[in-house]
Amino acid sequence: DAILTMDGGSLNGNTNTGGSGGGMWNNGTAILNGVTVGTALNGNTATGDGGGIFNTGGTLSFGTYVGNYTTIINNTAAGDGGGLFTFSAADTILNDILISGNTARDGGGVFAVGNGELLVTDSLIDNNTATRNGGGIFLADNMGTVGNGLTLTTSSVSYNDAYGDGGGIWVGDNVTVSVVNRFDLGDRKSTRLNSSHTDISRIP
Repeated sequence: DAILTMDGGSLNGNTNTGGSGGGMWNNGTAILNGVTVGTALNGNTATGDGGGIFNTGGTLSFGTYVGNYTTIINNTAAGDGGGLFTFSAADTILNDILISGNTARDGGGVFAVGNGELLVTDSLIDNNTATRNGGGIFLADNMGTVGNGLTLTTSSVSYNDAYGDGGGIWVGDNVTVSVVNRFDLGDRKSTRLNSSHTDISRIP
């Protein structure tokens, strides 16, 4: 499989008018450290899934580079996963990352599906919007069948919006969520009037 390592750099202002992955489409191994994926004035757009990054069957990890953390900001998907869409048997590793201001149908910030685990450490997922479910994170049914679907360690999921369920996190059937150390959840429950939806929706 192909291996891509980016230490610094940016993926900004790109558009995929015929499918998924506005900024990047990955099926190999991608290691992004201190990379800017979209900016407040220059985000990426996809007519399919993964406005910022689309990962299908690949290995994906994020970290810092020379003290700079990775940012996924202001990306838009007409489908799912405004900032990041990941579908993989391997774990998706989010270390020291900011995912903010992204918009999609399900999973405004992140949409995750597959047997792998979504590992989020020392990160902030805030101010993302889903026109349906999971403003911050959407975890599909049976996510992470070999372990937890999601592990949040010293991270915050805050001020995200969903028109449907799960302003912060939408949790599918048969999915386990683990929280280690601090976890802040301060999300708008829904932008829909007279809503009684909870911040975390559908925990089994």
